[in-house]
Amino acid sequence: MNKKEAISELINTIYNNNSDLILSESDIKRLNNFFKEVDQFSKQFDAFLEENSEKTKGISKLKSGKYEMEKQYNQNRALQPGILSECNYVETLAKIFNLNKCLDFDRTPMNQVPIECRNYLNSGYQTFSAARYLYYSTKNPDIFIFQYGNPANGDAEIIINGNKVRLEFKERNAKAGEYDITGLYDDEGKLLISDDFRKNTPEYIPFIEKFNNETNVIEQIGHNYNDFDDETKVLSVMEYFARHDIDAIVSSTSNNELVVLTPECVKIELPDGRRIITTENSEIRTSGRNHRKIFTKNLFMNVLDQMNAVEIDKDKYEVSLDNELVEIVNGRGTSTPSRIKFNKVFFVDINDAIIENDKVVFNINDVEQLKPSISMHIKINATKDELKDYFEKKD
Repeated sequence: MNKKEAISELINTIYNNNSDLILSESDIKRLNNFFKEVDQFSKQFDAFLEENSEKTKGISKLKSGKYEMEKQYNQNRALQPGILSECNYVETLAKIFNLNKCLDFDRTPMNQVPIECRNYLNSGYQTFSAARYLYYSTKNPDIFIFQYGNPANGDAEIIINGNKVRLEFKERNAKAGEYDITGLYDDEGKLLISDDFRKNTPEYIPFIEKFNNETNVIEQIGHNYNDFDDETKVLSVMEYFARHDIDAIVSSTSNNELVVLTPECVKIELPDGRRIITTENSEIRTSGRNHRKIFTKNLFMNVLDQMNAVEIDKDKYEVSLDNELVEIVNGRGTSTPSRIKFNKVFFVDINDAIIENDKVVFNINDVEQLKPSISMHIKINATKDELKDYFEKKD
C-alpha cells in the first residue's frame, strides 16, 4: 500500500461507517463556555468534576479531552482554543478504526509506547515531546494515530500500513491560517509589504494591494475588510494546505458527523453549484492576535488627544474609563480582565496599569500595538452523503 492508497483507505472507511461525533458541537460549546467561567482551581480535579458533574457532562467520553482539561485546571490556565474539538475529532476517528487505547505522552515513558508506533514518531525524543496522545489497538498494529500539539507537526497523523497521512482538524466553520502583515502600516494606515512577507506568503500580496487601493487601517479600525474575489481566496487556502503538507482535512457536518476532505475540495463545486468548502469571512484584520511595541507613534499620539488623556509625568498618562475609545477586555478563554485597550489597536497589560476612581494610569512605554493580519476562513458546505458521492465518482 502506498500513501495515495492509504488516503483512499481513510476516506472509504469514514464514508462507509457510522461517523457520529462522540460529542455534539453543542456539547463542546457548552464545555468550553463552562470552563471559561472557572476562576477557582483549589480543589483536586476529580473533586472539581464531581462538584460540576452536570456542567462537565460528557468530558469523560473524551480521554484526551479530559486529560487536556485536567492539565489546564492544574495549571490554573484556560483551555487552548479549539482543543476540545480536536480531541472530539481524533477520538471519533479512533473509534471508527477501533483504536480503543489512548496513551498520554506526558504520563507515559518511552519504553511503554508500542514499538511499532514508536518508530513513526518523526525523529526521536525531541519530536516525541511534541506529540500529545497516541491512539492504537493491540489487535491491529498497522493503524494508529498521533495527536500533536506543535504546529510544525500538523494536528495529527494517522499511520496506515506504514504510510503517514497528515491531518488537519477544522471545525465546520474555522480559520485556515492567520498571517501577520509583518511590514505593518504607516501613520496614514497603508499596509506595508516586507521582504519576508513577499517571500513566504506571496499569494496574499493581491489582498494587501486591493486593501491599500480602496481604504486604510485608520478608516477600518474596529472593522475587518473582506471585499476579496472568490478565486483569490480559494487559491490562497489551497496554498495554505500545500505549505503545511496537509493530506486530509477532518471536520464535521451540521448533523454532527465526522467527515474527511482533501485539499482539492476547496475548488470543487457540487452538482447544484455550491462549493464543497467556502471561503466566506476571510478578511484583513486591522487588529490581529499578535502585537509589538508602538510602531505608529503619531497615530497613538492622536488617539491620546481623542481620549483627552492627561500627561501627569514624563511618558505617564491618565485617561478616564468612561470613554468610548477605552475598554477593559478579558484574557482569551477566561473571564479575568487582562488588558486595557485604546481605540481597538493599542493596549496596555492590566498589570502595568493603575485603575482607581474610574481612571487608568499607564506609561506610554508599556503600550503595545496589535499587528494587522490576513485571516483565512473555510466552511464545510456539504453533507456527508454529498461528500461520499463526490469521492465515489472521483475514484
